[in-house]
Amino acid sequence: MSILSNQKINIEKSQKIFNDLVKGKVINELIYDPKTDALVINDLFSEVRDNLEQYKLQYQMNGMELVEKAKYFYLIDKSKNSETKQPIKTKVYASMILLVRFVMSDGGKVFDYLKNINYGVSVKDLDGIEDNPNYLHILKTAKIDKAKNILKYLYEKNILLKTSKDRYILSDSGNAIIQDIINGNN
Repeated sequence: MSILSNQKINIEKSQKIFNDLVKGKVINELIYDPKTDALVINDLFSEVRDNLEQYKLQYQMNGMELVEKAKYFYLIDKSKNSETKQPIKTKVYASMILLVRFVMSDGGKVFDYLKNINYGVSVKDLDGIEDNPNYLHILKTAKIDKAKNILKYLYEKNILLKTSKDRYILSDSGNAIIQDIINGNN
C-alpha cells in the first residue's frame, strides 16, 4: 500500500491547506472562533498532524519542505533561492518588531496584551507610528506603505489572529517569531 493511498486524507481540507501554504500562510494549531469568542483547534492543523507523512511526501515531490513545529506548520519552497525569500522574511520580521516595539514601548502595553484574546491590538493602537522617524524608516525599508497594513499583512499570513472585536492577537507562529527575534535566531 502506497503512503499516498491512505484514505484518511480529506481532499477538501488538503486543497485548502495547499492553497494557504503556497501563499505563505502558516497553519496554526489554534484559531479564533467568533461564535465562541475563544481559541479552538484548527481542523486544518489536525488534518496535517494526523496525516503528516503523506503531507510531507506530497510537498517533497513538488520541491518543497513542509516544516513542522509544535504548534504550527509552514512551507519552504526549495526551488527559490534565499535571495528570493529574504524580502518576505524581512517584511514579516520588520512588521513584528514594529508591532511589538510600538505597542509595548510607545503604547505602554505589556506583552500579554498581544496574546490575550480579551485584549489584542487594534488599528487605532498603531496611531502615531508613522510620526516616529525611526519607525517610518523601518516601514519604508520593509516596503510597508502604511502602519495599519502591518496588521493586515500579518493577519493574511496567519501570524496574527483577528478577534470579533476587530483586534489582533499573536498566533502560536507569531509568538514563535517573537521568541526567535528575542533569542537572535533570525
